[in-house]
Amino acid sequence: MNPKIALRIHVSSQSGARLLPPLLERLAQYQANATFLLSLGPDDAPFFSRLLVSGEVGKKAEAALRAIEDQGFEAGLSAWDAAGWKKRAARADSADNPWIAADLDKGMAAFLRLFNHPPQIFGAPDWQAHRHELRLLQRFGFQAASDCRGSHPFVPIWQGEPLPCPQLPTTLPTFSELRQKGESGEMVVESLLTQTQTPLVVWHVFSFAAEEAG
Repeated sequence: MNPKIALRIHVSSQSGARLLPPLLERLAQYQANATFLLSLGPDDAPFFSRLLVSGEVGKKAEAALRAIEDQGFEAGLSAWDAAGWKKRAARADSADNPWIAADLDKGMAAFLRLFNHPPQIFGAPDWQAHRHELRLLQRFGFQAASDCRGSHPFVPIWQGEPLPCPQLPTTLPTFSELRQKGESGEMVVESLLTQTQTPLVVWHVFSFAAEEAG
């Protein structure tokens, strides 16, 4: 049986949003679907200084982002502030972090303004999930999340507490992870395809940033 590969594409910058038109065109060309997880707040592009305000991705790239659903693909939400989330989630140890709810509130509002409906799927930047976020997903009405790495879908349980929003983990390594191992060019593709040939696994999730589409 040929494996199914779901695409999880993260957009967290204006530069990534500018690459959406050719990326959407290429996906359509090969009749490939994808879910785009959007960080709609401060631009996460590495070339912006911490001292500069680059503007909100959701406002600076409205047309490109709306094209995702206009062309039949799925749009979901990632953190409002992707860079801030990655820095804070890894260190957050309190069970109730108000910044998480505030981030989700802002992201939900921006998503609703763009698409006129709430998002159905959430994906934490760099898979930096937090137990308070997992509790809030159901309350915010998300139907699924992709917050972690793993081998199969599951429902999280934290210290005996079921957190009922199901998780669809990323199963394959990313382009950058394979390059760090010294692989490049066609070797990256061949390595990915080889890892999809596990007999007991018939579906995979592959994740990359829109900036990598270049």
